[in-house]
Amino acid sequence: MPGLQSRLANSMMGAMGSTNGPTGTHRRQYEIAGEEFDAAMVELNQLLGTDIPAMLKKLDDVGAPWTPGRAIPKWK
Repeated sequence: MPGLQSRLANSMMGAMGSTNGPTGTHRRQYEIAGEEFDAAMVELNQLLGTDIPAMLKKLDDVGAPWTPGRAIPKWK
């Protein structure tokens, strides 16, 4: 199955390489890419807004050593 980038590239290159404009297939590839992007954004927002913060909190709660991307621990 082609991925999001492949679908967009197919749609874009096909339309640019033609003097007649995008075909029905190019338009459909663009539509599918938009649907895939919407689904990916839902997953990404879940990951960035909920999953990663919860994981970082668990790391802090168990006293895991600091790693890049986490808040710098308070000096004791």
